[in-house]
Amino acid sequence: IEIQKIKLKINDTLDNKINEYLGKTYGFKEEQIQKILLISKTSLKDTLKEIEVALTDQNHKLLGILFHRIKGSLKNIGLNEPSEWAKKVEVEILDKQDISQAEATLNKLRNYLEPFFVK
Repeated sequence: IEIQKIKLKINDTLDNKINEYLGKTYGFKEEQIQKILLISKTSLKDTLKEIEVALTDQNHKLLGILFHRIKGSLKNIGLNEPSEWAKKVEVEILDKQDISQAEATLNKLRNYLEPFFVK
């Protein structure tokens, strides 16, 4: 129960951070922000799953595309730090065909976003 409370608190923090960013940056109202949050959660979850499949298939081209997608999705909702993690992997894949950091970054993104997915 204590871990659940901590996750909910982190979730509230992430939600608040995103709400504040979307409100201040784009001037969105609460109803719009809630729609964006719902779409973002679905999109991010789906992209994380797609990255996992592309990793299993060792599909370098698709991994580059997916890390590019998730980078933009994160940046659009004000999550700049995890967006930078994705960007580093994207660049490594596109420039060097190096996917060595992809799995670790996928796990890092999952851990960071897990509280966001709780609600």
